[in-house]
Amino acid sequence: MRRTLRIGMATSLASAWALGLAGSVAGASAHQDPFPPGDSVPGVVLTLQEALVRSLKVAPRVRQWRASREAAEASAGWLASAYLPTVTAGVSLSRTRFPTTVTPIREPGIFPPLSDQIGEASVSAAWTAFDFGRGREARSAARTLAEAAGARETQARIETVETVADHFVQLAVLAEVEEAQGARLASIRENDVQVRALVDEGRLPAVDRLRIAEVLLEAEADLRSTREEVWRVVASLASELALDEPPPPDRIRVPELPGEILLPALDPSPPVRGPLVDGAESRLQAADHEARQARRALLPELQVVGRQAFRSAPDISTDGDWAIGLQLRVPLFRGDALTGVQVRNAHVRERAAELEGARSAVGTALRNLGARERDARERIRVLDARIGHLEEAYRIETASYGEGRTTLAELLSTEARLAGARAERLGLVGTVLLVHLRAASLTGELSATTARHLLGDDR
Repeated sequence: MRRTLRIGMATSLASAWALGLAGSVAGASAHQDPFPPGDSVPGVVLTLQEALVRSLKVAPRVRQWRASREAAEASAGWLASAYLPTVTAGVSLSRTRFPTTVTPIREPGIFPPLSDQIGEASVSAAWTAFDFGRGREARSAARTLAEAAGARETQARIETVETVADHFVQLAVLAEVEEAQGARLASIRENDVQVRALVDEGRLPAVDRLRIAEVLLEAEADLRSTREEVWRVVASLASELALDEPPPPDRIRVPELPGEILLPALDPSPPVRGPLVDGAESRLQAADHEARQARRALLPELQVVGRQAFRSAPDISTDGDWAIGLQLRVPLFRGDALTGVQVRNAHVRERAAELEGARSAVGTALRNLGARERDARERIRVLDARIGHLEEAYRIETASYGEGRTTLAELLSTEARLAGARAERLGLVGTVLLVHLRAASLTGELSATTARHLLGDDR
């Protein structure tokens, strides 16, 4: 059963988020977007699935890296190959001070006609027959850069899904806290009525009225504080979804947090992989291809060239001429090419360091997430035992207070510690969920479907 987030929330989040909640996801099934761009306040309930679908359409980082990937793929297309022939055409009309030959000398002893006005049209073609693989390396570099851009787009989609899922986890924790603290607030108000009656009858000291009034004010302050926290999270979610105005919290359906952690523990020695590492590997490969291309720019190049030209002048019929041949270009000295080799070699070292850093960062982050999850699970185990003891103590002290054997201060202290322990447990459950979201994000396994499964929204 799913709950719709209520506006009223209670208790401070300081203990609920003791471990710090972090977050970031990709892929979504295509269906009609219930919130087209420009909506202010949606009139229907916003679910996690709908939020994920919309965010993947409107998120600026996804659109930015999608365009980057498309540009990189175009650069790696067959039209960008260096082995395709180049064809050019030209037309000219010239007037000279002195007449010049209109056509080449065709026969010995016969001088071609002269004219001071000559028109010419030509078509030229050139084809690189052999360049020691320089063009091949250029295209290989473009392909690997396209792969790197694709990995970055995947990472952007994952980050978008993770961010949206993070907001829903926070709202789910707040909804659970509100439910627990709402019951506590109702209990305090009921006790306040009873205490006031007993004080008026002289059966309890007047100080008990002050004590329970203080606790009641504190609970109401927690309610206001948590309500503001809810609106802050909703406003952040609306920004991620490109909504003009945040939707009312009662129109957001959040997943229900599990009472027990059913997710398997993270791998203590996870493989270091994911879009961050994939992108760094592709950029290193591209830099290596570019370095090879730069070195081969110092080698000869063989081209096949051809030209067809047509020339004419006043009172002279149009004359056609063609030429075809081989052209060998040998670079004897090219300072720019030598500099290019140095630059590309430095880029290879730069990308190698980037890859090493990416692997180290991902590996460290995954190990830290595993440690955080183990700590959260252990603290949940300890809190379960503590909550059981506090519930029993509260039950006993409630009975003792009714018999006059326990003071109100002791009862309220136990009740506050019980509420704090329950709030902390809810925060730890949220921490475990967000740790799994972050781990799936780092390894590239996170998608809209995965996020919904982790949050129990697909059942």
